[in-house]
Amino acid sequence: MIRLKDIMVVLDGSVILSGVHLDVVNGEMLGIVGPNGAGKSTLLRVASGELAAPGVFLDDDRVSDVPVQERALRLAVLSQSSRLDFPFTAHEVILMGRIPHPSSQAVNLQLASGVIEELGLAALTQRVYTTLSGGEQQRVQLARVLVQIWDRLDGAHLLLDEPTGPLDLKHQHTTLGLLARLRDRGVGVVVILHDINLAYRYCDRIALMQGGRIVAEGPPAEALSDHLLERVFDVKVTTVGEPGQRSIIVG
Repeated sequence: MIRLKDIMVVLDGSVILSGVHLDVVNGEMLGIVGPNGAGKSTLLRVASGELAAPGVFLDDDRVSDVPVQERALRLAVLSQSSRLDFPFTAHEVILMGRIPHPSSQAVNLQLASGVIEELGLAALTQRVYTTLSGGEQQRVQLARVLVQIWDRLDGAHLLLDEPTGPLDLKHQHTTLGLLARLRDRGVGVVVILHDINLAYRYCDRIALMQGGRIVAEGPPAEALSDHLLERVFDVKVTTVGEPGQRSIIVG
């Protein structure tokens, strides 16, 4: 579990997060939703330990007390932007996820093969990463993050900042479907999503953010209710369909 207790973050004199309490539970997919500037990415950076803040715990340890290499064995992070300018192949980029591990090259290659097969990336592995499209690069970066924890899924955590942003419709759903399967294998998944319907469909729990605070938290039907979305996003919202098959329409 990752636990955040009364998190406050002030950067350059501006309050980015205030009074944030949140638990990230293994075997659950938690969606973080909110308008631009709500503090979503900062929350993920705090949860991962990248941005220091008191009150952040990884299992029973203060995340600041967990050595970086050990932290990398228990927690993998996909940032919103993963820039890479060197001419590595996609396969070499994926294998970078094994850098924190003492495992052998043979083991690393086997684990990478499993992730590549799971994500359907075999045709891209020998391509130079910088020649790939934005969506292809995102899928390779996701593979890099997954291979980091692929041999210890039960009890691990994935923190993903807009992983579906550059992806087409098919790969949005295949990616979130894979994350749901990993959740079922004991991974604690935190995912920032801008697409409300994807969050509604795939997440077990939603934290709705506004102005650096969590203004609603709970099952999607509660945290993504029409009146809350209208208040937070300042748009007209209508929900249609039966429970479990609902869609949110803006406008």
